Amino acid sequence: MIMDDCNQFDINNVEVLDCDYSGIRLFGSPIVSPIRRKIGSIRNSKFAGNNGEAIVVVNSRSVLIENCRFGYSVSYDGREEIRQTNAIHGTSKADGIRAINNRVEAVSSGVAYLLDEAGGEGAIISNPSGISTRDGAWASEILSGMQTAGDEDLTLVVGQDLPVVRFNMPLTANRQVTLDIGNAYPGARFRIVRDESSAYELDVDGLKTIPSSTPAFVEVEYDGNAWRLIAYGAL
Repeated sequence: MIMDDCNQFDINNVEVLDCDYSGIRLFGSPIVSPIRRKIGSIRNSKFAGNNGEAIVVVNSRSVLIENCRFGYSVSYDGREEIRQTNAIHGTSKADGIRAINNRVEAVSSGVAYLLDEAGGEGAIISNPSGISTRDGAWASEILSGMQTAGDEDLTLVVGQDLPVVRFNMPLTANRQVTLDIGNAYPGARFRIVRDESSAYELDVDGLKTIPSSTPAFVEVEYDGNAWRLIAYGAL
């Protein structure tokens, strides 16, 4: 258990097996007030046979769960999973959960990825394997690729839009790119490229305006609180 007094943690290369309770619970009665929102990671670890959920997250700002394995498998372990339920469960104020490259072999009940209605924002699943059932407002992270934009205002959403967005049609009015924060997590990026030279401006969420008749790019990153400008240049 990681108490709510903890605000940063790093768990790497552990096995949590056959416990009488959940595997790891990222919450507990705090000594100090207000509760500290956690930032941390759980990587390269195995959770199986526990009497409950594998990982439960509460009161987080950003939690990376990467390269972990959940549940016993007959082919790998010579035994079935009969106790462990949900692999990852985000509950109250569980912001910024990123589940990347994890494998869920089995759950005895429930789903692989569970996010409560009272769960936090920015919950992302990327490259899952094995069982990938889910419940709640999880988004799927898109790590590469480019999409084109037309002569229109645009709202970019992490997990729905590709990380590179290209405006290649002549603009007929000043246009606005809005950066949504609902699914954003610390480190999420967009690169907006304008490679046409019409006589109108392209504003990127108030962070940077590409002037009229100027092919250029704008790169932004989410820092956990807001989108920030990190790069700009002419093409």
